Amino acid sequence: MEHLRILLANLGTEGDTAPIIALASGLIAAGHQAVIACDGAYTEAAERAGIELRILSVPDAMRWEPGTTAFDAFERGRYAMSSLPGLIVPDRAWLEELTDAAKGADLVLGGPIIYHHAMSVARSLGIPGVLAHLQPMSPSREHFPTGVGRVRRSPWANLAGGHLIRTGHWAMTSHGLNRARHELGLPRTGNPTRHVPALGAWSPTLSPAPRDWGPEVCRVVGQWRNKTPDFVPDEELTGFLAAGEAPIYVGFGSMPAVNWLPRLRRTLLDALRGRRILLSAGWAGLDDEPLPGNVLPIGHVPHDWLFPRCAAVIHHCGAGTSHAAARAGTPTIPLPFALDQPFWAHRLHRLGVASRPLDPRRATTSDINAAVREIETDSMAMICTKVARAMAAENGVGSTIPILEQLACEEIPCQS
Repeated sequence: MEHLRILLANLGTEGDTAPIIALASGLIAAGHQAVIACDGAYTEAAERAGIELRILSVPDAMRWEPGTTAFDAFERGRYAMSSLPGLIVPDRAWLEELTDAAKGADLVLGGPIIYHHAMSVARSLGIPGVLAHLQPMSPSREHFPTGVGRVRRSPWANLAGGHLIRTGHWAMTSHGLNRARHELGLPRTGNPTRHVPALGAWSPTLSPAPRDWGPEVCRVVGQWRNKTPDFVPDEELTGFLAAGEAPIYVGFGSMPAVNWLPRLRRTLLDALRGRRILLSAGWAGLDDEPLPGNVLPIGHVPHDWLFPRCAAVIHHCGAGTSHAAARAGTPTIPLPFALDQPFWAHRLHRLGVASRPLDPRRATTSDINAAVREIETDSMAMICTKVARAMAAENGVGSTIPILEQLACEEIPCQS
């Protein structure tokens, strides 16, 4: 196979970017050249992996700050219709940045936030494209679109809702994108993601492809992840782990400091009084107040190293954390905030590796205690072990590279 140059573009939090970095690392190991276009916050991670990085502009609406559209979504648990007009993106900057990054590329892979712009650029340059889905997004009778939370509908409503949201997403994007194309001397375009192949970068053990999907809809290839890094914990963490029973991990990753989070922290610490706790500060700064002696605050520790050493994981059910907990064979207490997190919380519970999902805005100490009792059973321990073994056999990056190599060879007519 001739060495290829592949552009991988995505925006978002670590859960959105880490899979792209993992896939890029795999492509480089296979002898190809990978270029990442993403938020400049991940410059160090890309440099550490030896990956060429192109920085994309980040709109204010995507920042986790009070008053922004993204912050409001996590505060409420969903995007409010009144906040959507504030979701203004730098269309022209994205087109220019992606066009520059795609020069010489044989294939362009685009993630959900950026894929209309990425596929527009790929089509204009005559480069094959592929969509990267980190959770089930294509319309299906079996589930409502995952990005809007856990919605229970009939099969026909699930399918119709999927098509409606896909159409609405393009309707929200098309005006700004086509205006930017006009400013750049390019003709208008219809939805550039139509008929573009899609890859599902999640574990088929956690969420198999729906029965009404074929390879022409989306191919579930497995999660894109790097191998567990060599990690040496500091003396404080080493001593805490060795000093007693396996602790319960509490952390919400890159979730913002929403207004109700201090109340949730108090509820968790009250409910888990007497249990040993590892409290991950995360982006919300959960360790910004004095903590009881049974709690050790920690910074970033690789989940693949830490979770097998824990008795349970209490988390927001982002895709990355959900996969890490299940792969570790450690049960979850799900507290999903918004977007795709209720979907993953439901999947973990349905598989039997998590308690019933709790609403983090309303959870009580009684709810937490009941969830702890639910996960501390021999039956759940057996299911966790079984799921972990199945996931250990998956190789998302390895199964994806041959597909990308094949797609890069397809001829696409150049459109200006």
